[in-house]
Amino acid sequence: MEWISVSDRLPAKRQSVVLVNIHHWERNIHAVGYLNKCGEEDSPFWSVIGERAKTIDAYTHWMPLPDPPTGGP
Repeated sequence: MEWISVSDRLPAKRQSVVLVNIHHWERNIHAVGYLNKCGEEDSPFWSVIGERAKTIDAYTHWMPLPDPPTGGP
């Protein structure tokens, strides 16, 4: 999987993705969240567990989560 720039394309609404901001004080900030939108007229925003809503520009890139492992212990 490769990183997708937020300026190129956004994920589907409510699709869980890995997020990164490559311009945050010279270190990358990672999170897992999803794209949200309250109403049709509202701007989309990121929902990240344990944090307040983040604007689209809070992260620079995203990628889909990998498939979960199969099988048991």
